[in-house]
Amino acid sequence: MSNNNSIFQDSTILIVDDIPENLQILGNTFAPLEANIIIAQDGETAISNAREEIPDIILLDIAMPGTNGFDVCRALKDEPSTKDIPIVFVTAKTSSDDLKKGFEMGAVDYVTKPFNPSELTMRVSNHLELSKSKKRLEKLLDDKNKFITLVAHDIKSPLSGVKSLMGILVDEYDTLDEAERKEIVESLYESIESQYSFVDDLLKWGQLQLNRVELDKESISTDQLISAIINVQKLNAANKSISLDANIKTEAKLFADATHVENVVSNLVSNAIKFSPKDSHITISADSNGEMIVISVKDNGVGMSDSDKNKLFKKNIIHTTPGTNNEKGTGLGLLLTKEMVEKNGGRIWFESELGKGTTFFVSFPAE
Repeated sequence: MSNNNSIFQDSTILIVDDIPENLQILGNTFAPLEANIIIAQDGETAISNAREEIPDIILLDIAMPGTNGFDVCRALKDEPSTKDIPIVFVTAKTSSDDLKKGFEMGAVDYVTKPFNPSELTMRVSNHLELSKSKKRLEKLLDDKNKFITLVAHDIKSPLSGVKSLMGILVDEYDTLDEAERKEIVESLYESIESQYSFVDDLLKWGQLQLNRVELDKESISTDQLISAIINVQKLNAANKSISLDANIKTEAKLFADATHVENVVSNLVSNAIKFSPKDSHITISADSNGEMIVISVKDNGVGMSDSDKNKLFKKNIIHTTPGTNNEKGTGLGLLLTKEMVEKNGGRIWFESELGKGTTFFVSFPAE
């Protein structure tokens, strides 16, 4: 039974029966499993409660005065907000016509009174699992469709600009002076370079999603890793007079895919530079809590609003913001970073305050 507890702890069950003793028996069956229980003693109350609470499953008696169980089922299945709630009839009615009518209305199961508590619990657990799996799949599909739409837009929009610039070159090449031609070519190169990075990030992210990337885990010196990244990023930082400082508080090594870890931390440092003002500083720290090594990248840049915070790491939102020098990003960087971190058994989180800066944290398993 303990294996089923978690599904009930996260679930709300609406129990509908006009007899108090039956409500008590059903309540006593699921209360020990820590389910959130709502009760109704008549059909109208059941419909109202279902609309307000949107329970995860409904245990519904048929033979009630006034609005009976069939009426309740019909009303809920006709309403978009409640039509997908699984309904299990728990009733003394056992005729084949009643069974047929119940299933035709959309019920997922039929349990007769008196019922076996263990059997009922198992059936409800199975229906909850199926319902929640369906919701997860629907959300994944919806996120995928939104993501594909956003990707198509983010590819098409810049390509329209490239097409327009190329049209100007083709149609007006002989009338343009050398400076104008150079300006157009530079704009074309910048746009194509940005699109190349976007497509490259998209392909990497797609490979991670499809589990086509094999990890090559090894022992990595945190100190050497951060020193190497600072050495690569220092020219980028120097262009904005930004100092990069290391604060290593552990000698422990992490165990992960070196390419992934380098990409993750480099991306976070690059983002910190992008959103930091001139003459500021960025600190890359590392510490160990025993099982995990936590690396943080702290800046005192523009920070994030609550709205922008909610957009990060969402697959149905490709969020990109120009840097303090109008630097451009692909919008996929943090999604890719998150996938790489989680692929290596770590996690990523952040703290940010608008106008005061942002700190990103990533954890990786220690050796």
